[in-house]
Amino acid sequence: ALLKKKGDVKGASKNSPAVNEEIPPLLEGGGKLEVWCVDGSAKTALPKEDLGKFHSGDCYIVLYTYHSGDKREEFYLTYWIGKNSILEDQHTALQITNTIWNSMKGRPILGRIYEGKEPPQFIALFQPMVILKGGISCGYKNSVQEKGLPDETYPGTGVALVRINGTSIHNNKTLQVDAVSTSLSSTNCFVLQSGNSMFIWIGNTSSYEQQQWAAKIAEFLKPGVAVKHCKEGTESSSFWSALGGKQDYSNKNATQDVV
Repeated sequence: ALLKKKGDVKGASKNSPAVNEEIPPLLEGGGKLEVWCVDGSAKTALPKEDLGKFHSGDCYIVLYTYHSGDKREEFYLTYWIGKNSILEDQHTALQITNTIWNSMKGRPILGRIYEGKEPPQFIALFQPMVILKGGISCGYKNSVQEKGLPDETYPGTGVALVRINGTSIHNNKTLQVDAVSTSLSSTNCFVLQSGNSMFIWIGNTSSYEQQQWAAKIAEFLKPGVAVKHCKEGTESSSFWSALGGKQDYSNKNATQDVV
């Protein structure tokens, strides 16, 4: 049965799922969530305001402590592997996760999660969950530099475009996509960051729930920023300029592929 969410996910289920959408069993809410980003042989704890931000070039360790229906303390321990992360960080994530598991005498439920394969129980821990381009680990930075590739790490002040996908508690994973107009889709909402400006683009056939979630994502990425809403067909020149100019885009549902 679906366990009631409470505590840090209060209000997250206001966006009711579609009538024919069945929410799978989730972990009990209101627990303690800890996330560490792997960097070389060490791990760094993420501050509370960054919980839910994942970079495709990094690996993360997640420990969720909660109380089950019979009030027993339970643990969910897993590590997340970004699809562009380096092998050294992947191995470190495994080693540190095993060390934590052993120190807790094997009590946690143990898992390994690959980017793009996140189970609903994992996504539901983060309200919201956003997968961003690039990485912050030194290993990733060095790898990109050695290969002569551009560092696409999500910028604090640059241009970034993120696509709103699901809006239910178990599938609301938001993805950063290429910041070009061809990434747009009429069935979705998008959040565009351009310097200190933030736009919410509302596709003509997007849902009200997507529009609500887009506002939450904008606040999550840049707290307190003034957001400009633009419905498809009413875009300003500054919006198209940030995306490198207007081009044709799809009026069909965007795929789930990412970053």
